[in-house]
Amino acid sequence: MPPPRGLAEQFGAEDLPEAVPVPVDIVVPDASPEPKQQQIAELQASLAAMTARVAELEAPPQELWQPLKAAAYDCGMVYETLRAWCDDGDVQARREGKLWYVNVTSVKERQRRLGQRK
Repeated sequence: MPPPRGLAEQFGAEDLPEAVPVPVDIVVPDASPEPKQQQIAELQASLAAMTARVAELEAPPQELWQPLKAAAYDCGMVYETLRAWCDDGDVQARREGKLWYVNVTSVKERQRRLGQRK
């Protein structure tokens, strides 16, 4: 098998396009300093807004308390299983009269630890 040939060997000189001259002396006029200061101020304001948004997104989730049945439904669980978790103290829950109120964040965290939720 012959060795591969280069581009110039594959085609004759008449097949290759001629080199296109590239202008070298292009001069970009300097912008006045005032628009630069305005751009800097806009970028700083944008950066401050993005930093605040990142801090908001990285904040720990707020606690969400729901009645037991609603929490079980929202977390995709069987009501009796979640009630047992509440009785055993496996999740944050409080009882007000006959009703259980469950911290949904703690339920989702327990599901994640048990591998039931990703």
